[in-house]
Amino acid sequence: MSIFENSVMIKARRSPLNLFLTTLFGVLTGAFLVVGILFHPYFFFGVIGASIGFYLMLKYGDLEYEYIWIEGQLDVDRIYGKARRKNVAKIDAETILLLAPVGDSELRHYEQNAAKILNCSSRIPDQKKWEIVFKVEKGNEIIIFEPDQNIIDLMRIRNGRKIHV
Repeated sequence: MSIFENSVMIKARRSPLNLFLTTLFGVLTGAFLVVGILFHPYFFFGVIGASIGFYLMLKYGDLEYEYIWIEGQLDVDRIYGKARRKNVAKIDAETILLLAPVGDSELRHYEQNAAKILNCSSRIPDQKKWEIVFKVEKGNEIIIFEPDQNIIDLMRIRNGRKIHV
């Protein structure tokens, strides 16, 4: 058996705020350009500022999540613009308290006492989402994510009683 066991890549849907700000910066870039051409060249500084904002909203609004299960450890990474990767969590199998579908009754107690809840899913309503509760130094954290059945099966092999289906 190889060291690499399973990996899943999920593309997150853009938030309404991100869509609004991207459109706003695009419109501002065009408006400053027209006003700069017609009236005064100092408006080109506005073109530069608005176009930088437009670029950043496009780059960081393109968001993906990758879940990697390797030898008893789940890595959750956030990928911005298909270029920049940031690790969200490294979850060791021994620190997992519960893995259950969103809305499971066993999660209520953990959700009320969680130090942090992170949404690392696609944010598409019809997708099946899971919550993983794990121990950290500050208490318990919860990550909402969308693993495939293979990752769930591999986690069940490692932590059978902590996985609720």
